[in-house]
Amino acid sequence: MPHYNFAEFKAACRDRKKVFVKKKALENADCCFNLKTEKKLLDFIHAGGLEDLRFFNTTDWKRNPNPECVIMIDAYEFRTANMLGYIAFFYNGKTSRWTIKSFKLSENRNTTMMIAFEKAGLCLPLKGESVDDKEE
Repeated sequence: MPHYNFAEFKAACRDRKKVFVKKKALENADCCFNLKTEKKLLDFIHAGGLEDLRFFNTTDWKRNPNPECVIMIDAYEFRTANMLGYIAFFYNGKTSRWTIKSFKLSENRNTTMMIAFEKAGLCLPLKGESVDDKEE
């Protein structure tokens, strides 16, 4: 179950002052999805560009610079232009800002059968690697 309400995150993407994009996430957005600027990335998210959005996992931010303030990270997979993408983000109550920690191609491959089995109730949803396994 997601920690955050995705609709609130998506709505916040309308205002660049409410969302911070980490450098590596922006580099991957450019390289993988041709979203060259923070504005283009946030507009893409706000406009519903993350198609077939599927919750991936929630984990605590293990590399949080302020461990006394627990911050959870939600991760999702999505499709766009026949590509499987991955986004991870969190909300920092102290700064009142969202942060896009990761925006890249998903490392999951050939998910078509897995999704079909999940929808048929024949298997549990796949839980992938932690969003903190690879710092971005």
